[in-house]
Amino acid sequence: MSVLRSLDASGDEGATALEYGILVILIAIVIIVGVTAYGGSLNGFIAGLWGQTGL
Repeated sequence: MSVLRSLDASGDEGATALEYGILVILIAIVIIVGVTAYGGSLNGFIAGLWGQTGL
């Protein structure tokens, strides 16, 4: 009986790890899309700040 319980518990951990993996992938996709979309304008903004401060 304890063998069945341990098999059932290990199934929950696998699903949780899979869910966390999917969340990490989705967050990475959002970051990549955001950097791609706003990277050029952000680069221009930072370059402008550096130019004004003389860094």
